[in-house]
Amino acid sequence: MNSGNILIVEDELIISKSISLILEHEGYTCSMVTSGEEALEQIPLYAPDLILMDIGLGGKLDGITTAGIISHQYKVPVIFITDHTNYQVYRQAQTAFPSDYISKPFSEAALVKAVAAAFAKTAMPDMVAGNVQALGERVENGIFVLSNGAYQKVLFSDILYLAADGAYTKIHCSNSRLYTITMSSNNVVAQLGCPAIVKTAKSFYVNIHRVDSITADALVIGTKQIPLTQSFKPDVLSRLKKLVTTNKLQSPNDVFE
Repeated sequence: MNSGNILIVEDELIISKSISLILEHEGYTCSMVTSGEEALEQIPLYAPDLILMDIGLGGKLDGITTAGIISHQYKVPVIFITDHTNYQVYRQAQTAFPSDYISKPFSEAALVKAVAAAFAKTAMPDMVAGNVQALGERVENGIFVLSNGAYQKVLFSDILYLAADGAYTKIHCSNSRLYTITMSSNNVVAQLGCPAIVKTAKSFYVNIHRVDSITADALVIGTKQIPLTQSFKPDVLSRLKKLVTTNKLQSPNDVFE
């Protein structure tokens, strides 16, 4: 029999009760709230192991905003429940680093499978082997990374860019330092909690404070070119202050559009 506390954040009572009945039958303990504000208030009381979050919540806090706050403050995994098919909504939801998505209408089997997978992920210990490191404890201006048997402080300002490599993430820092983390890039960025780290392509994040120049399809840091794809370009460029000169040799649209 399964066990674990699940908080259901859904403003449609019929849906939340249906979810609760299904999961309680599987052995889980369920609690229900109807808004993001109520969820944040009740998390310390309910101490959930997993949260099922409707993206389209009413009130001041939608599901994505609420999940983002939970990700940074409580580190409780979130599964989004959504009837949205808009890709932009999906992209925005990714910023909250959800464990999974369940699309309405969903089957009982799909719900149970997603919840079981989320609990299995949570139960998996961080793997540390050979020269592979795991993230350590949070400090205000950086993070401690386990490297060669000791925790090394890595300042956020020293991080140049991150590159996903299968199940690992490589953090490239100044002075040619490299840390390999046994964790997905999304989870690494979530633990860093640094607003300057911005996604530029499917497998890359960059520290926007370390960017030296911008081309049509890359951000340049020193001699390294970090891919910049069209889907992420508007968000990245909106974070950078830019001045356009009167140089007629090249139109600014060649770079920024």
